[in-house]
Amino acid sequence: MSIFAQPVDIVNRGLQRLGIPRITSLTEDSKQASEANACYDDLRRAELARNPWCFALRRIVLYPVSLSTMAITFPAFDAAQNYQAGAIVSSNGQLWQAPIPIAVSATTPENSTVWRSYFGVVNAELFVSDTAYYAGDIVYTPQTESFGVYLSLTSANEDDPTAIPAWDSATVYMIGDTVTFSATTWQSKKDLNVGNSPAENANWTAVSLPLNQQRGQNWLKLDATLSALRILYPAGTGPSQQSMTRNVFPLPNGFLRKANQAPKAGSVTWMGAPTGRFYDDWLIEGGFIVSTERLAIPLRFTADVTNVSEMDGLFCEGLAARIAFELCEVLTQSNAKKPAIGAEYTMWVSTARTQNGIENGPEEAEIDEWLSVRNW
Repeated sequence: MSIFAQPVDIVNRGLQRLGIPRITSLTEDSKQASEANACYDDLRRAELARNPWCFALRRIVLYPVSLSTMAITFPAFDAAQNYQAGAIVSSNGQLWQAPIPIAVSATTPENSTVWRSYFGVVNAELFVSDTAYYAGDIVYTPQTESFGVYLSLTSANEDDPTAIPAWDSATVYMIGDTVTFSATTWQSKKDLNVGNSPAENANWTAVSLPLNQQRGQNWLKLDATLSALRILYPAGTGPSQQSMTRNVFPLPNGFLRKANQAPKAGSVTWMGAPTGRFYDDWLIEGGFIVSTERLAIPLRFTADVTNVSEMDGLFCEGLAARIAFELCEVLTQSNAKKPAIGAEYTMWVSTARTQNGIENGPEEAEIDEWLSVRNW
């Protein structure tokens, strides 16, 4: 785990370089806190977008906009509510997801070490039976005013999100899994729960299925609302029901940069020429990927990571140096330390990018036309 846990830790590392007293929070009443708070997120996003950092890489499956695609509005965080693993909320203008069950807490997601930024889709597709859904897919059913919004918790998920399966003595249940037994709905209270007949005890509890409750093992009902997705741009594209124009795929929440989609492809060569690379026609325009693809596409991308505990320590050192460089004159009334801090910034970022490159591994270059002609 990184030694940096909160944004204030990164800022204080920058203040140390300037010889300025450290702060206890970015909202305290001090000049260094005020100035750092004003630039921290801007600089963090800029540094994240510069490089495909391993800790910020994410994958998501995107679907083309169809006539039944709906926009999702996620609920505001409620300090009086328990949340199931996978629940998505809005807080301070950002979307957050619970990686584990979270009990009632007054701590908002942005100040918590438990919640994680949500980097998934923000549109729901109409549920289609006998379809294998991926983990992270969001569907709604039925297509009426009584709709429900559901998050797939597993891949190859063909279960009906509105149905709750009967208890099976041979199935291994985890915390939050729900079953029906003796005309009652039960929820597992522990992981690795197998062979225990549902009853009020340490293994099971009877539930009435409020919102944010699992359906079986594979679906979570979300406390979300839907609205029509009316796209005015790009003009002349989609929806996916027709084939005359390109389709549009809405980018996921927190998208910063498209990453290499197949970094290891092409490592097996023929006669010394790069080969095996797959190319796409994806164009990023106005918050969408525009493509002739008609099916789902897997996207590998750099996400706008805000949780400091997820960041690499070398990246944090580089970001701290960048903050110190930007605040040098305003906090010290002098540029004397800027050259030294600039050199530190270059050193830390270079080291971080080198280590990140080792973890990412080499990326095969595109095939050279001259080599291609020579080999044929």
